[in-house]
Amino acid sequence: KNVMAASVSSFLIMPNQARVWLVDVSHWNIPPVDLKRMVDLYSLDGVVIKACDGSLNSRYYLEHVAAAKKAGIPWGAYVWLYPNNRVSIDAQVTAWHARTVNDPPPMGIFIDAESTTYNGQPANPLSADLRMAHDKWYARTGRPATTYTSPGYAKAYLSNFDFSREELWIAH
Repeated sequence: KNVMAASVSSFLIMPNQARVWLVDVSHWNIPPVDLKRMVDLYSLDGVVIKACDGSLNSRYYLEHVAAAKKAGIPWGAYVWLYPNNRVSIDAQVTAWHARTVNDPPPMGIFIDAESTTYNGQPANPLSADLRMAHDKWYARTGRPATTYTSPGYAKAYLSNFDFSREELWIAH
């Protein structure tokens, strides 16, 4: 619906594209990642690090957190969301909390809602899954999470989601 596109776009702020604001790293980025060099070359402001894939810990999270600390920049933890009918939202939120409770990310948690598969089958989280994840995270921690998604995904799968309730990071 055009209403969905308007609601997502109303939260967009285009940054200065001449510099890097944030980067994200995951298990695909084998440590060490030289975040200090990115700070020096591009004035990097922070990094968002994959902490969990559903209810499973993501490889290299702790090494990437150490690199962020060494570079003197804040980090956030992003967590890959699966639909509740594939991986219990309770199990996912419990894993996210366990992964971050002892060293809370200064930038908080980013719930990554995008196209995915589970056991080789499409498993795209919908508005109800994302709302449940946000609500359970807030109930457990007393802190809101940020949604991370793309305009195309939001239009196709999150058309009923109220984007005004939490922060939103749009992938480009």
